[in-house]
Amino acid sequence: RRHGLLPPLTDRHPGLNPELLPDSRRNHDHSRSPRTRLYRRPHPRTPRGAVDLHVHPAPSPFPRNIGIRGVADQAHAAGFRAILVKSHHHSMVTDIAAVDDAIGGLPIPVYSGVALNNYVGGINPYAVELSLQMGGRMVWMPTVSSEQHICVHEREEHLKFPSTSIKLRKTTPIPVLDVAGNLLPETVEVLQLVKDADAILSTGHMSPPEITAVLRAANQMGLRRLVVNHPNFVIEANPAQAREWVELGAVVEHGLVQYDDRTTFFQWQVETMLSFIDASASTTPSSAQTSARRTTPSPSTPTSASWDSCSTPASAAKTSASSSPSTPDTSWTANRFRCTSVQMK
Repeated sequence: RRHGLLPPLTDRHPGLNPELLPDSRRNHDHSRSPRTRLYRRPHPRTPRGAVDLHVHPAPSPFPRNIGIRGVADQAHAAGFRAILVKSHHHSMVTDIAAVDDAIGGLPIPVYSGVALNNYVGGINPYAVELSLQMGGRMVWMPTVSSEQHICVHEREEHLKFPSTSIKLRKTTPIPVLDVAGNLLPETVEVLQLVKDADAILSTGHMSPPEITAVLRAANQMGLRRLVVNHPNFVIEANPAQAREWVELGAVVEHGLVQYDDRTTFFQWQVETMLSFIDASASTTPSSAQTSARRTTPSPSTPTSASWDSCSTPASAAKTSASSSPSTPDTSWTANRFRCTSVQMK
């Protein structure tokens, strides 16, 4: 029974409509694909009590193959303890509540949060407060509305992010820093709200200097749960930057595959992932956080790194290298675009 909370099944959201998917995906049996495994029982390689923090179900303006109930069923069958679902366009906290009530309870806990893009007013403390008060457990800094994301998506011919299946106005960059490189007051307010709720702060798809500035402030303010998403997909970070983020207390979330049909890369090279892991393998976040809180500047301290989100990859790497004599060789950047975000379809 649907209790009137959801539209009839015949009136499906665009994100669940197979007709809006590319032809190559529309009629494809993904359960038989060598690239996809749908586990019908707990898998021996799934860590006991694992929680997937990066799941993209419908409803969404982006085409999705499965909804909240479907991913919850799959995760439960695979042995996950819980999942956290994400939309780049709206908070899915209320979606979860509606589905949970409509079906009489999801099989595992399902959480969500809010991504601070144009569609919720950007860096909007009101949207953050509402999401957290309604049960949200994560706040993403700008993703598809970050200047970094917009420029990379337009610049890279062979590495594309999914596009909406409904027509929306063009997104505009959402700043988190002022012209001097200081955190905007509303950015600091958002960080405080996340801290008060003991929720997770994700750095979204911002540029490396923006990520560093936000993490330094979050570290000094005492936020306990910090995540950096796919550092060498869209973000264009290098291993040395990822190491600093780990030292500031962040967990760096690496992706495995890319599913958009316009992208020529499907799977990133293992060597690239290892370069990131090796760079931060000796770092202990807990001790690093203690040290960083003694040395980290205040949230108003401008970032010293220079960065042009719309530059070419080569010039961006050159700018990064010239800004710091100790920056290691970045010849690995030729393969950095192999890393993309995991999508649980």
